[in-house]
Amino acid sequence: MGKTYDVRIWSVRQRKDRGQSSAELRWKTGETPHSQTFRTKTLAEGRRAELLRAAHAGEPFDESTGAPLSELRQRNDVSWYQHAREYIEMKWQHSPGSTRRTLAEAMATVTPALVRDTKGMADAQTVRTALYSWAFNVSRRDQPPLCSSRSCKRAAGLRVRHDCVPLSNG
Repeated sequence: MGKTYDVRIWSVRQRKDRGQSSAELRWKTGETPHSQTFRTKTLAEGRRAELLRAAHAGEPFDESTGAPLSELRQRNDVSWYQHAREYIEMKWQHSPGSTRRTLAEAMATVTPALVRDTKGMADAQTVRTALYSWAFNVSRRDQPPLCSSRSCKRAAGLRVRHDCVPLSNG
């Protein structure tokens, strides 16, 4: 379908016809009607407020899903870290050892530079070691990181995983 600025959002209606009380939010993007059912009226009103805010800001909506395009982009966004791990995984099985090592080194070198918030992150060498030996090593992913220090284990995934820039920012 496509994008549209023609959005109509109706008030939330309380439903009691399904054995339990629920609230239904209905809206229309272009000619396509949409509805979403929530457990409580407060949750439905919150979602309605999000849709109204996007409509008032002049955001385009996706006609088929009924969601603002900015929300769809955010929902479908992939971080650099996730992309790099998937790339390594795709290449791993059919690559010789030297290529695997080169790929892991390249990703471990680039990834720390793409972390948005480095506050509390381990030093660069520790992060690289953790990424190289665990995050970008498919055969060791099922095991805990080999490093013993807490900062190394944290660097091996948690901090980098959540703070890497999304690919859409590139």
